[in-house]
Amino acid sequence: MKHASLRLPTFILIEWHPKGTLKASEKRLLLYHGRQSQALAIDGLSTQALAVWPLNAVDWAVLRQLLVA
Repeated sequence: MKHASLRLPTFILIEWHPKGTLKASEKRLLLYHGRQSQALAIDGLSTQALAVWPLNAVDWAVLRQLLVA
């Protein structure tokens, strides 16, 4: 929260695995801004992510753009 409040680039990247799955196509990579940390702590992954990708099909160029923008 402190970094985000100072307007420093802060992100949270989560690799999410649905319970009981072994398939990479069902796993997700979720990107959140640091300002969303309190919402994540309170609401968990029901908090809307900035971006979501299937783990086996991450668009790394888009992810990079989001991180450096």
